[in-house]
Amino acid sequence: MPGGWARADLEMRVDSNRDRSIAVGLAIAVMPVILASVAGQIATFPNIEGWYAALNKPWFNPPNWLFGPTWTALYILMALAAWRLLRLPRHTLGRGSALALLFPQLALNALWSWRSSLLCTIRWLAW
Repeated sequence: MPGGWARADLEMRVDSNRDRSIAVGLAIAVMPVILASVAGQIATFPNIEGWYAALNKPWFNPPNWLFGPTWTALYILMALAAWRLLRLPRHTLGRGSALALLFPQLALNALWSWRSSLLCTIRWLAW
């Protein structure tokens, strides 16, 4: 039955294209999140023992060990949100606006870490 084989071949190609589009969407969602996370860590980590340790913090300041798991969970949720938005059809109301806000927000997260680290390091060194 040639028709049966042709249909099975077409279904395999459709499944392959769907799998590829899921993988591409996942990469587009996850890579910016990983880059923002790593950029923020590079800026923040060296300062934890320096000026950050010397800050006069309020009593309700969480312990340092809590920041890593919390930011990891937040970045995972941001990647999940991006992936879910990218899986929606392009014409879905609000999809473009949500993506237009999500990716710049990731960049601002990373830039904030660098801004804070540089300014505080300069002030700390001036003391």
